[in-house]
Amino acid sequence: MYFVLTNLQNKNIIKKIHKNEKIFEKFTNGGLKMKKTKENAITLVALVITIIVLLILAGVSIQAITNTGLFANAKKAKEKSIEAQLKEEISLAIQDIQIEETSNAKLFDMESLIEKIPEKLNDITIESDGEESKGEYKGYNYRITKDYEVIIEGKTNIRIKTEITPKECTKENVVMNVEITSNESPIKRIVEPENLSKNSEGEYIVSKNGQYKFIVETENGDITEKTVTVSNIDKLPPKDFKPEIEKSGTTIKIKENAEDQEETEENACSGIEKYEYYIDGKKYESNVIAFDKAGNSTKSSEESVKITVQYKKISANRSSNTVLAIDFDGNIWQWGYGNNYKERGKPKRLTQDTKFVDVIIEDGNYENLLAIDEERNLWQWERSSNPTLRKVMEGVKVKKVSATVSMSTVHIIDEEGNLWAWGQNNYGQLGDGNKNDIYLSAENAKKIAEGIKFKEVCDGRYNALAIDIDGNLWSWGDNWSCMLGNGSDSDTYFPVKISQDIQFEKIFADSENFKAIDKDGNLYNWGYAAYGLGDGTTEVKKQPTQIINGTKFTKAIASIYTQYALDINENLWGWGRNEYDQLGIGNTQNQYLPIKVMEGTKFKEIYGRYTEGIMVDENNNVYFYGRNDLLKYNTGIKKIGQIPNLKQIVFPSSDTILAIDENGDRWGWGDNDCGELGNGTSNKVVSQLTKID
Repeated sequence: MYFVLTNLQNKNIIKKIHKNEKIFEKFTNGGLKMKKTKENAITLVALVITIIVLLILAGVSIQAITNTGLFANAKKAKEKSIEAQLKEEISLAIQDIQIEETSNAKLFDMESLIEKIPEKLNDITIESDGEESKGEYKGYNYRITKDYEVIIEGKTNIRIKTEITPKECTKENVVMNVEITSNESPIKRIVEPENLSKNSEGEYIVSKNGQYKFIVETENGDITEKTVTVSNIDKLPPKDFKPEIEKSGTTIKIKENAEDQEETEENACSGIEKYEYYIDGKKYESNVIAFDKAGNSTKSSEESVKITVQYKKISANRSSNTVLAIDFDGNIWQWGYGNNYKERGKPKRLTQDTKFVDVIIEDGNYENLLAIDEERNLWQWERSSNPTLRKVMEGVKVKKVSATVSMSTVHIIDEEGNLWAWGQNNYGQLGDGNKNDIYLSAENAKKIAEGIKFKEVCDGRYNALAIDIDGNLWSWGDNWSCMLGNGSDSDTYFPVKISQDIQFEKIFADSENFKAIDKDGNLYNWGYAAYGLGDGTTEVKKQPTQIINGTKFTKAIASIYTQYALDINENLWGWGRNEYDQLGIGNTQNQYLPIKVMEGTKFKEIYGRYTEGIMVDENNNVYFYGRNDLLKYNTGIKKIGQIPNLKQIVFPSSDTILAIDENGDRWGWGDNDCGELGNGTSNKVVSQLTKID
């Protein structure tokens, strides 16, 4: 950098040099002696003089820069560059929003700009008076004209940053977070709105729409005001209405004729958002509920239609006293034990938005219930009067589910054939190679037997049985009565293949007794044998043992007491414990060899466990076997009625039968102490198989 000095400046420099020479002479005369040599041509005097000259020149240069405003100009140029950059960023965001709105056939206006620009730019605030908008962006004030020109108005010395939560329409109070900072001078005072309640430092509770002004003053006298507008609170429900309804089966179509309240300060986000159907009572008196954008609701002023909910699938067992059902629209319903005590017998709808295809309750399930949605995701919830469904095993598409007698362990086969497990593992029943008393949640489910693809899984009480895609049989867990079929009585903590040359198709598990049917229909039995395994003895079988040779089977009941199997010709075979003549042979003698039950009658379904069960013949006649003290059925097999077009039948308790037909209507019989029949009561015994209205 070069500078041109004036004559005056040159004279001053020369004077300063002469002055400094005199000082130096004085200094040397005081005793400093300097040795002069030929090699050193530069003297100390010359060096000092040179340094002094350079210092003087530097001072002159700085003075020249200052006098010409170069520092100030550089600072000003930097500010202009920042402002230009901020202007460009805001302008580009406005252009993006304009393109998006117009491409969606929407009108681009200041309102849409206010709504969308915080999504495009971080650390931006914006408010509008209807024509223009203004706010703060990255520490600078800005203004957007009605022609959408961006004007940067300088740096913000005092920043008042506000955020409203939630931003969407709500019927609840909102929280206003306020952050105040000052860049140049400490804050002297803050004037807060009088109509706000303070929750904590910088946090305010807003219960009403309106404008809320903050005033901030600094020590140097700067004052900034900011008005925050809250307009998303709506506490008024929609107007009363009478819907026009078109009913088709369980599907209801309605004309959307509900109206919301007029927009006011109390109702700033007016509009009907959705409709739902309130279903209650014995005949399910249905009302339509209209919801506004904030979640306020109004039920139609009168009963709109009366329908009977019809179900396509039910799930229950002989010890849960709880029933789950799925209607034809994919909603889950629950009744029985677990519902509110006074409403146990009243079906309660648990879902509406998510559509489900299956529900699972296994014997003794006292805590956890399961369901599979139409996307094959798994859901879980606790049996209670106010359950909360949650999705578990995210990312796993479920094909099959099996749970133990006490629901302490669950096994899953996904759509790729992988085997998963969670729950209790005190006998190694998870199959992960370990044994412990730590309960593993569904969120931490483990993949077991990796590398093997499975098609069937069935749980006992503290053990499990599975079939891989090649038909091989695997088992693991508790083995005290040799029910694992691996030739020993030792527990196994991981799946062990127990079949070599046999290809199996179906498996059936009880707490201490396993059964399987191979691809040719041969029936095998092993495990606990106190009442026989069908071979004429009470000898424990440590490996799968074929019984009733020469007969092909389609289904069997795994039970440690009374056992049944159904052959391909629809003949029913039974053996085992018989103290109540549950085999229907006219006496109470235990049977250690299979015999045909009710010979000449063709059966298509059998259900049972322990000493009670159900059988259904080809004409949909339903029979109960075993002991039922409540109805004084103590011996033999009793025909209890007929269900036309029977689709499914379950055991909600030991003394209760519940069924659905092809139309989705329910049928029930027996004990109803816990509301298992879902007929609106919870203490009335139904002594005849009856259609439930």
